Amino acid sequence: MSVIAQAGAKGRQLHKFGGSSLADVKCYLRVAGIMAEYSQPDDMMVVSAAGSTTNQLISWLKLSQT
Repeated sequence: MSVIAQAGAKGRQLHKFGGSSLADVKCYLRVAGIMAEYSQPDDMMVVSAAGSTTNQLISWLKLSQT
């Protein structure tokens, strides 16, 4: 899911994607389509950890502490 925030008089938007919206190739293509259709040249995009990456990193951290 995209989180969109407007800023300033120009109506610049910030599009944020992560987690399940980046779980696989099909999801990446969907995000690309959303950006192609709805974004403007001055918009910004933030991409956070894809799929279950954050959960895997936490698991590795816990394993390293045992």
